[in-house]
Amino acid sequence: MSNHNPYSPPASGAASTSGKKIDLGHEDQADLFVQSLPPMLLKAAVFVQVMASAFMILFALRLLLAVYQNGVAISLELAHLAVGVGGFIVARGLVRGSMTAWIAGLVVCPISAIASLFALLTGSVGGLFCGGLSIASLVLIAVNLENVKRIAIARKALKDGGILHA
Repeated sequence: MSNHNPYSPPASGAASTSGKKIDLGHEDQADLFVQSLPPMLLKAAVFVQVMASAFMILFALRLLLAVYQNGVAISLELAHLAVGVGGFIVARGLVRGSMTAWIAGLVVCPISAIASLFALLTGSVGGLFCGGLSIASLVLIAVNLENVKRIAIARKALKDGGILHA
């Protein structure tokens, strides 16, 4: 009988940063795979971020239709569009365990909240909803620092083990 505990953490060599392929047992692979999955709180943060980003893109389209097109209006529309697309990129990066995406999320969310005020000023009460979503997303992203770190470490170990390729 072996004294192997299937619930013990992965082997110490699993988190090697040397860039060499390491040999992971099936138990280690399963443990690392589970560690690379986003928990429900991170999924909630990503969902709220996606909703706020979708609103920003809709606000850009609304400004395109509702406001006289001059240099200021066009730059405001492009800013809304950039914040919306940036929010989608942040959401994807958070699920993949990117610390860069976590930091970008802390920057994009306040900008999104401020930009939603422009929608409110042009008569859309959706600006209040998007502002609330942006603040909620900021809080949820900030709370998920440890989850994003855990996913990043597990994905790195899976890549070092040759199991994860992308």
